[in-house]
Amino acid sequence: MENTRLAVASIRKLMFAQFSELVNDFYNNGLPSNLSGGRSPSLDYGFKGAEIAMTAYCSELQFLANPVTNHVQSVEQHNQDVNSLGLISLRKMAEAIDVLKLMSSTYLVALCQAIDLRHLEENLRMTVKSAMSQVAKRVLTVGVNGELHPARFCEKDLLRVVDLKYKSSSSMFGSLRRAR
Repeated sequence: MENTRLAVASIRKLMFAQFSELVNDFYNNGLPSNLSGGRSPSLDYGFKGAEIAMTAYCSELQFLANPVTNHVQSVEQHNQDVNSLGLISLRKMAEAIDVLKLMSSTYLVALCQAIDLRHLEENLRMTVKSAMSQVAKRVLTVGVNGELHPARFCEKDLLRVVDLKYKSSSSMFGSLRRAR
């Protein structure tokens, strides 16, 4: 049972590392710091509280992973030094599973927030591309005097520039956030 609790503690360590990278704008590939989705980062703390809670869950799971074999007491007038501590270990394992459930649910909510933020970015990019395409078709097709405009074939180039700027701005915004 102690090995199972140690395995749960290892899962905890991996989950916490992934969560920390998800909320840290140095590592999350352009997502906002702490996955804050509000308009004002100074007012929206995002998952900062959840990260603190994850740290507390980690500490508790590490505490619960401690072995109980160190606490063996001799019984039967010191006739037996070995007795089963399986019940204690099992109860601690049940506590560890409960904490791991809390940790897992917090991590899943953060993943949903990250997916939602990526989806918003993608919707914005598609809206900009659609507007750019419509403007290009209206403005670049025909000149002022009704003649065919020589730049009428550059719509694909403009859309490619939007994609390139989108990719560079997501990494640029991440580096700007880090500079603050």
